[in-house]
Amino acid sequence: MPPKYGARVYFPDDHTVQVKQTILKDGRYVVDTDAGRHREQFATIEPGWENRLAALVEAARDGQLPSHGDI
Repeated sequence: MPPKYGARVYFPDDHTVQVKQTILKDGRYVVDTDAGRHREQFATIEPGWENRLAALVEAARDGQLPSHGDI
């Protein structure tokens, strides 16, 4: 059975959204890692940020969110 992925979305401050990729392990979704680093990306809240957030959540759902760099 292929892995199941999800996303956690955080608002660490008034100008940033953080998305962490999760993976289903032992019946619970836990933060997924890549070489020991969380698979996560950030979006700055500025015009068009909603599209960036949607792209990040879709990448996490598909198991494609990197732990560094940009998508």
